[in-house]
Formats: sequence, structure tokens, C-alpha cells
Amino acid sequence: MDIENKGANTKSELYERIIATAMNAFIKEGIKPVKMDDIANNLSISKRTLYETFKDKEELLFECVKRRQQQTREYMLSIYEKSNNILEVILEFYFRYLENLRQVNYRFFEDIKKYPNVLGHMKKERDNNQKATVQFFQKGVEQGLFKDDLDMNIVIQLMNSQSDQLMKDNLGRIYPLDEIFKTLILIYIRGISTEKGNQILDELITEYENKIKLNQK
Repeated sequence: MDIENKGANTKSELYERIIATAMNAFIKEGIKPVKMDDIANNLSISKRTLYETFKDKEELLFECVKRRQQQTREYMLSIYEKSNNILEVILEFYFRYLENLRQVNYRFFEDIKKYPNVLGHMKKERDNNQKATVQFFQKGVEQGLFKDDLDMNIVIQLMNSQSDQLMKDNLGRIYPLDEIFKTLILIYIRGISTEKGNQILDELITEYENKIKLNQK
């Protein structure tokens, strides 16, 4: 039994190492330039071992995306549990997202279009979360932070549609990805916020920018 458990732990550890290494490479270089050989070499494992764990590059990419989604859900939950209001949660999430975008090679978003199953899963996951996202934003209305005369279903769908269109327009070839999404999010959040919400929003943005300045010193 101990031997079996050790073997299972070893496989699980290898699985996690492959996911982490592959995701890091995909983000920094794009998907197309990263070969399965490169991943195997970086991990000092044989190509055969890699293919015994993941049948092909698409399956590996799919699992990487699923893992990132899981990490995002867990992060959101941890932020929600210790937050004072919905704006704190939204901005904390988007600030983290912006920081992650600064590390992403735009080729990643271009290349993933060539994997319709993976892209379809990402959009399906987002659509499945639509109801929860709307309920989340509705709490902002209850807290007096968002306007109560807006249909949050429409707001969220507009935000998602705009994000999709930005990717189709390849705007990331012209402007930094983090600046694009920062502009998009602030336009929407300011637009749906009450006066109280915008005051808190300004305070949180100032706090975030001051934190960035301190980290740069």
C-alpha cells in the first residue's frame, strides 16, 4: 500500500510540475512556439513520460486553462471572505488580473484561437458563471455602490462582449493588454457606480497606485 501511495504521489507531483511549467511557458512565449519537447527538456523528463501524462499539446493546454480557472475561483472566494464591500472584491480581482496580464505575451491570445475546444470551454465557463456574477454585482446595488436602475445581466453581457471584441480586433498589437483591460473595466465600473461607489472606487485606486509606487522603489 505504501508503495502504491508513493507511486500515486509521484504521478500527482509530476502532473502538477508539468502543468506549472507548461502554463508558465505558454504565457511568456505564446502557445505555438512552445513544443512538447521543450516542456519535457525543461522538466528533465522523457518525451514519452510527458505523452503518458498528456496525450497531446491541446490536452495539456486544456488542463492548464482549467487549473487557472480553479485558482481564480479560489482566489475570489478568499478575497470575498475578508472584504468589506463588493467593490473591494472586484478591484482586488481586476488589479491582480492586470498584474498577470503584464506577464502575458499577446501571442497567447492569438494562438488560443487555433484551439476551438479550449476557447469554447473558456467561454462556456464564463457563461456558466453568468448567474453568479450577476448576483455578485447585485450585492453592490444592495450596498449602495451600484445604481439600482440597471439590469446587471445586460451589464455583464456587455462587458463580456466587449472583451471578446477587443481580442477579435487585435487591439493588443497596438496597446498593452493591461492598459486595455484597465480602461475597459474602469469605464464600466464608473458607469454603474453611485456617487458613494465612485468615492470608494477612487480611494481604492489611489491605495493600489500607492502600493505599486512603493513596490517600485
